Amino acid sequence: MMVKRWWIFVDLSLAPRPDGMNEKLWWGLVGLFLGAVVSAAALGAAEVRRRNRLRAERCAVERERRRIAGELHDAVGHGLVVIAMHSRRLPPHVGGVAQLIDETAQATLRDMRRIIGPLRGAPVPADPDWSLSRRVAELVERVPASPPIRLEIVGDEPALPHEVRATALHTVQEGVSNALKYGSGPIEVALDYGDPVRVAVTSAVGRQSEPVVRMADPNSGQGLSGLRERALRLGGTLECDPCHDGRFRIRMSLPATGASMVALAGECESA
Repeated sequence: MMVKRWWIFVDLSLAPRPDGMNEKLWWGLVGLFLGAVVSAAALGAAEVRRRNRLRAERCAVERERRRIAGELHDAVGHGLVVIAMHSRRLPPHVGGVAQLIDETAQATLRDMRRIIGPLRGAPVPADPDWSLSRRVAELVERVPASPPIRLEIVGDEPALPHEVRATALHTVQEGVSNALKYGSGPIEVALDYGDPVRVAVTSAVGRQSEPVVRMADPNSGQGLSGLRERALRLGGTLECDPCHDGRFRIRMSLPATGASMVALAGECESA
């Protein structure tokens, strides 16, 4: 392209001046044309460099995503398989516990494969049977019988965006995990299908106060801070604070329509 533009300039410089045109005016026009050619060439080269830089950055991000997916699959996946295999070799008198460990490991392995699939460029598999109520009930059933967990579901489950359902489920998982580690006594899990969708996990405070203080801090631990980021991304809220009766509660509120998530996706695409 540059060669063609330079030949055009040469042709113009060698071409006879139109009759009656001033020589300075003629060469001025030729100079203007040459400046336009050089400017266009410079802008084109800058655009090529910008596109090459963006392409290199995207390739680097894609390589890192695939590396992380491979590390998760190889390390975590192997560990879950080993746990499941060991559970199948436990003595017969612990059969119920062994089966629970096996089922939990297999369910976690399926969730991990579903999560890392998009990191490898695979489409997110559609699961028409994915029910938030059923997944929460299964989670509660897999938890040890002590302390007891009471599950309350208000309303019928509507058609929710996948990100809303997944975030609500992760909230229950994180709340129950924290209650088992730091709390004491019964655990209450509440799921309210209004608009917004509300999820709450409440438990009695344990004897040690330091873990409870950490739980109440929104910046404590990766679990709660990650949940807060997901809630904000969906236009929701996450609250972690003591109740008036001395218990501790984690509450998340999410828009049932996922409108904020769609708006954010549009902003990212246009950026």
